[in-house]
Amino acid sequence: MVNGVTSRFSWQGQRLSVEVLFSQAGVAQHVWIAGPETGVLIDTGDGVLRDLLDKEIDLSRISAIFYTHGHFDHMGGLHTLLGFMRMIGRKRVLPVYAPEGCTEAFATVHNFRRCYPDSIPFDITMTELHAHQVIDIDGLAVEGFPLQHSGSVEGGGVLDPVPAMGYRLTLEGESVNRGDRRRDVPPRAFDRGDGRRNRQSGQRVGPHPFLPPSALSSSVSPRHRCSGVGTIRGGLSFV
Repeated sequence: MVNGVTSRFSWQGQRLSVEVLFSQAGVAQHVWIAGPETGVLIDTGDGVLRDLLDKEIDLSRISAIFYTHGHFDHMGGLHTLLGFMRMIGRKRVLPVYAPEGCTEAFATVHNFRRCYPDSIPFDITMTELHAHQVIDIDGLAVEGFPLQHSGSVEGGGVLDPVPAMGYRLTLEGESVNRGDRRRDVPPRAFDRGDGRRNRQSGQRVGPHPFLPPSALSSSVSPRHRCSGVGTIRGGLSFV
C-alpha cells in the first residue's frame, strides 16, 4: 500500500477469482470477482473502464454490477462504462443492483437512457436490494447485508450515514465477502441462512477493507495469517 492506495492485486481460489482493480478512498474503488462462467463488478469508480481493459477482462463477461453505496468514488465511472458497452454493441442484459435508497447509481442509469433513448443495444435493469436478499447470477449467489457508512466533507466533518451494503459471494461452497463501513462502527455478524455466522473483525486494513498482498498465499490464505483480520470459509474474506 502506497499513499493510501491498495496495491492492485489478484487472488485465485478454487472456483472464484478476485481482481482489486483499484482502491483509494475518495478517488476510486472497483473490484472484479469471477467464476468460470460468470463475473460481477463490485462498484465502478472513476477509471473502471481503463482498469478493466488494462487487465484484459472481457466486458461481455460482466453479468451484473453491485454497488456497496452511492458515493462518487464508488460509482463515478458508470456512465463511461455504459457508453463503451453501447459503442461495442453489447446485447446481453446488464443488471444493476444497489442498496435500497441508494439513488446515485440509478440516477446515472436514468440519465444514460435519456441521452441515448433509441440507440442502446442492451437492456439495463435496476434493482434495490434489501438486507439478506440473495441474488443468483448464473449460479453465483450474492447476498447483501447492511453496513453503516458515512462520507465527509472538508470543514463539515462526518456526514449522516448513507444506504450501504456489504456482499457475500458464494460459488460451489467458496465465498468472498466485500463491504465498506465506517471505522467507528462495530462489526456485525450476518447469517448465511444455514445457521452459521461469520463475525467480521474490528480491525481494518487501509482506507478500504482489503487484505494486503502479504496476507495472500499461492492458493487459499491460511487462517493464522488472517487472524484479527477476517474469516476464511473456503475462500478469501475482505473486511
